[in-house]
Amino acid sequence: NEISCEIAQGSDPALSFNGRFFGGVVRGDWFFKQTELGPFWDFAAVCSNVNLEGITAVLNLGGRAQGLLAEGRFTYRGEPSRPTDAEASLRVLAKDFRWNDRGWESLEIGASLIHRRLLISNFDLRQKENKVALNGEISLAEGWSKITEAPFLLNLRANIQELGSLASLTGSGVQEIKGELKADGSLSGRPGSLDGFVGVKAKAVEYQGAKIDQADLEILFQKK
Repeated sequence: NEISCEIAQGSDPALSFNGRFFGGVVRGDWFFKQTELGPFWDFAAVCSNVNLEGITAVLNLGGRAQGLLAEGRFTYRGEPSRPTDAEASLRVLAKDFRWNDRGWESLEIGASLIHRRLLISNFDLRQKENKVALNGEISLAEGWSKITEAPFLLNLRANIQELGSLASLTGSGVQEIKGELKADGSLSGRPGSLDGFVGVKAKAVEYQGAKIDQADLEILFQKK
């Protein structure tokens, strides 16, 4: 691994870095400004083809990870003391990830923060025959501390051919579950006051001796 840095001095200092990191490439720029309200950052970093096994070994995380961070990108523009009011974006594509033999074939995430709104453009998980896709947004008008109470929009689509494989990602023992499940839905509102629908189809589901041969469930939500 090797990283090189270049620091530009002046009224608005800047830091540029690039190099090779665990088999991949990392580069970025960090600009610093001093405004009437305090420090202001303009930061951007990208990486590609980074071996995740090397990172977990260095950080001594107490487990074994495998996989590839095929693409990563993060930007931040705003005051570090007021992250809710900043503009930021994140893109991650991780492939063939395994953590202690649990994992997925690919996970792609795209998100952005602007005008106190957190937008999730895509969350796509592929694990063998299992596919889960999410997108939506959530208001941060009251700040990060109130995120669990904030208005949101969530769209969901899932096609799960093996529930046990997907459940194993939680590591909580529910991987004993078996069966197939399809889900499709859209919800908006805030906790306790929802609008939308969720449709679920289950087939040959088994868990701790309980069995469901087939079930179709449709739930409608109406705001209070």
